[in-house]
Amino acid sequence: MIDAVLKGAGGRVKGGLKPHLASSLQSWVRALRRDLQPLLKLEEHRPKTWRELHEPGASPLPAFLHSEWPEAVAEQFAHLELAYGDKAYFGQGWRLFKRRKLRPRTLQGYRHGLNRLLEFCVKEQGRQDVTLIDLVDLDLLEQFAHWYLQRKKKGGYSMVRQVCFSVAGVARYLEIMGELKSGFEPFSKHPEAPWIRMYQLGVEVERVNHKKAVKLQDVPALTPQQMHEVARHAKIHVPRNRRGNAYVNQTYTRRRTAMFFALAPFMPIRLENWTMMCWGKHLYKNDRGRWCVRFEPEETKNGERRKVPRAYELELPNAATEWIEWWRSQLTDYIGADFEEQCPWVLPSRGRTTGLKGPVKWKRCLNAVFYRGIFSTCLEVRGHRYRTHVVRHDVATHIITRENATMRDIQQAATLLGDLPETVSRSYYKPKEQELLDKGYFSEFGDPAAAD
Repeated sequence: MIDAVLKGAGGRVKGGLKPHLASSLQSWVRALRRDLQPLLKLEEHRPKTWRELHEPGASPLPAFLHSEWPEAVAEQFAHLELAYGDKAYFGQGWRLFKRRKLRPRTLQGYRHGLNRLLEFCVKEQGRQDVTLIDLVDLDLLEQFAHWYLQRKKKGGYSMVRQVCFSVAGVARYLEIMGELKSGFEPFSKHPEAPWIRMYQLGVEVERVNHKKAVKLQDVPALTPQQMHEVARHAKIHVPRNRRGNAYVNQTYTRRRTAMFFALAPFMPIRLENWTMMCWGKHLYKNDRGRWCVRFEPEETKNGERRKVPRAYELELPNAATEWIEWWRSQLTDYIGADFEEQCPWVLPSRGRTTGLKGPVKWKRCLNAVFYRGIFSTCLEVRGHRYRTHVVRHDVATHIITRENATMRDIQQAATLLGDLPETVSRSYYKPKEQELLDKGYFSEFGDPAAAD
């Protein structure tokens, strides 16, 4: 509807619409539709936000206000924010703080993490004389993790990780200020350094509890056609805020996820291969003008498990070519015509080096960030979560479990996965043996009772 309004308005204006006027018209039409939605009972025009997609039982806990912090901790944390964040800080340890300045967003994460830990100390343990040095305690963090996960009941392990990371930053601060005296350099990566041990504790708590949660989830299978439906939806519908506006980063992430769902049925590779894939090296055009994908044995698990290493190499169909050319046009708009030189990765991450108004930095996408985009997109479109590795299972199962499947189908699945036919047959081909005999070979002999 918005495109139709812009097209009609552009035809009436000499020289077409200027970008500023076109943007204003888009905002006006969205605002009009939002205001008329309750009256006309229109379908919601914007995708759901992350908070609206939260599963039942994952609602936030009651707030613990920063005004409830003990006075000593509040004063110390204010100095921590000044030392870590202010470029004009020249107090104690300024040379070391200058090496590791933190963004306002990171300091906000520290405050958010310490807020829950202080809630545990103040409300659960009844301590009002807490200082920052009291929080640098592994036993306290383990007690907090046990308490918080029981209180949350569902999820919460990411918050425990955030708390551990926040206390690790506090430990470095206290070491620079001369209060901790751990015997390690403030930015040492020694495994026995207090901040490294706290970081490892947070990672371990999240890893163990996430694995438990994943095992309890029944992720519905997606057919290749359903994956393409998700891709088409993600290509057009981007996340918007409550005013109906879309942010550049969110739009780019959603379209990158659309590219994943579009290519996954043609090349069901592992998560690591998606993020490492580069133009020319892994995704390239052959002499016939067809797009191909190739990974060396050491870049896949084939080189580790096979006696004879074998490269993963496929020539993609024309249906994939359309999506690849569309994605190249998107990267041209975002980065420039020389995007292959500026950013060799096929599915890079878009970020900034110095806050929200700093220059854009294109780099290899982290596995966790790539997975998060897939998770949220599928949750919005299909109503359930999804994982990258499930694609391999879904594609193989779709091919092998078709009616009248033969060894040729098993070979097709093995080629797509980059595995041996014996491995694919053992992992995915689970037929009902007696039923196969009854409907197959035994059926050739007929039924004696019917003959009588």
